[in-house]
Amino acid sequence: MNKKIIELCATASLMVGASHGATIEWNAGVGAWETDSNWSGGAAPINFSQDATVEIDGGNSEVVTLSSGANINDLKMGNSGVNGEMNTLTLASGANLHSGVSSLGVTNNATTIGRQYASTVNVLAGASFTAEKRITLGRSANGNTPIVDIADAEPSYLNILGGSVIVTQNGDIDIGNDSASRNSGGGVITIDNGGLLEARLDFFNDNTLFQSYVQLNDGTLIMGGNVDVQAMIDDGELKGDNLSWNYGETNPGKTTVIPEPATLGLIGAFGGTMLFIRRRFLI
Repeated sequence: MNKKIIELCATASLMVGASHGATIEWNAGVGAWETDSNWSGGAAPINFSQDATVEIDGGNSEVVTLSSGANINDLKMGNSGVNGEMNTLTLASGANLHSGVSSLGVTNNATTIGRQYASTVNVLAGASFTAEKRITLGRSANGNTPIVDIADAEPSYLNILGGSVIVTQNGDIDIGNDSASRNSGGGVITIDNGGLLEARLDFFNDNTLFQSYVQLNDGTLIMGGNVDVQAMIDDGELKGDNLSWNYGETNPGKTTVIPEPATLGLIGAFGGTMLFIRRRFLI
């Protein structure tokens, strides 16, 4: 009897573990994430107990704004679409999006921005975006069309404009996709207005239509491990003015990159001029 009960419990556990939540699709064009009627099924994906796989795509430029908290199983942007259209998700102040969690805990599902068609995520000041394990940015630029110079194809974007994006478990952001068998896109990450990005970065630029890179204007980039930042700069994968970095000093076991304030450069230049003038007078 006890053996049968154990077997039944194990079977039930496997069934629960293998279960998947419903796919909830955005259907409103432009609107607020929190509005139930903007989603298929009539319920906004907010609680992790919904086990929701969220899809934001379609034939028009979908524009979604989240201003509060949401916990979802998975996020897929640009699964379908039309060439030249851009799906956009903006996390406004107060938004806290956590992707990769379900009623069973962490799912490790990859968050995809630009799966088949270009997409954009904006993370504004006062907003946060946490993804478990991995984000894929710019997987494809124009559906499954073979790689050609298509005028209306474009990369996907992650714009961190004062908010924060963190990939947990020392996870990755895969930027671009260099598979020669598909119209591989590219991804551009911009960090500005004091934004924060914490993740490992993997670039795939060999067969892509677009160069993938990170533009660090004003904010902080934290990458797991001891990263060769100079090589990233030389390869065009990291761009910015007066960048400085250290390994382990600011964040143990991680590489931290920041742009030095322009005022320091001005002070240095001014100080050098004054020193030169003083030396001239001494002569």
